[in-house]
Amino acid sequence: MAVEQFSWNPFGPFGSDSSESSARHGLSGGSMFCADLHVHSRFSGRGHLRLPGIGSGLPDPEAIRRVARGRGLDLVTLTDTDTIEGCLRLLEPHGERSDVLISEEVSAADPRSGARLSVLLYGLTEAQHREAQRLKGDVRDLLAYARQAGIVASLGSFLDGPIARRSAVEAAREFLDLAGRLELKDGRLGRAHNEALSLLAHHAAGGRRYGVTAGSNAHTLARIGRTVTVSAARSRGEFLEDLRHHRTWAAGEDGGLRPILAEASSVLARGYAEAFAPRPARGSTGRAGARALLALPLHLAGWPLWSTALQAARLRLRVRRARRPLDRLEVSRFKEKARTYQHAILEADSGTGGAV
Repeated sequence: MAVEQFSWNPFGPFGSDSSESSARHGLSGGSMFCADLHVHSRFSGRGHLRLPGIGSGLPDPEAIRRVARGRGLDLVTLTDTDTIEGCLRLLEPHGERSDVLISEEVSAADPRSGARLSVLLYGLTEAQHREAQRLKGDVRDLLAYARQAGIVASLGSFLDGPIARRSAVEAAREFLDLAGRLELKDGRLGRAHNEALSLLAHHAAGGRRYGVTAGSNAHTLARIGRTVTVSAARSRGEFLEDLRHHRTWAAGEDGGLRPILAEASSVLARGYAEAFAPRPARGSTGRAGARALLALPLHLAGWPLWSTALQAARLRLRVRRARRPLDRLEVSRFKEKARTYQHAILEADSGTGGAV
């Protein structure tokens, strides 16, 4: 895929090989293998965006594949919540597609904090999906299984939840050890969030290599491919190897409140259209229409949008809270470097004076 088709906006240390990556990963031009590794289809379920009383309103898997390929993405995958049904539907008519990867987003529990964590799994089988669902009661068991089974696992943001109240660097260090990679660019979340997570990963890694994934977190066709994971791979197999060996890069757009609200509105409108569409089998709108009518007062009052906005505001506050100690750490390191530099200058001046 040609780089020029996207407005790349990489930031922060997206992996410990960043010093050599600008040329190797094509940031100065050339061609890269691109995939949007965070996309939701209608199989993520009606409650996924907390819009009650309507159909899911999310796009169909085949429509997602058509749009993704039309926008130049080399690989198509769906990360529906706790299901691979959408991915299997993409494979159904053909048995196998070289441009389709079976993936899912597992909502896993952290028993120590009570948090729910997003674990993105890539390239798994149906049997592995069932085992992942069995183990999602403890995120550590799930990540240990993924590593043992050779499944690429990437941890989504943990800045929104009880775990954020711990030392952010300590939490990031633990999960980097367990997962080996983080989703450092979530195209639904704002730039401040993604930059804070990137800085957090940099401090937690302490110079070690770590993997990076990125995706649009799209719930509508409009946002598919706006945020991508890229590598210098020339095939699906090479791309998966790059994911496994921490040779991927994050690029594309950040999100924020405005695109989140626009997406929620679009999902809501599509959900109503689905709810009142005639069912060929029954010739009526049936229960879906009844549920939509019951929820209509809430939707007319703008409750879903207000709820979405409040969630976004809460996340912004938690990001600021997590960012403060990181900023202090950056200032401390800068002062230490300044002192070292000043000391070196004084020593050099002293040496020069002695020579004269």
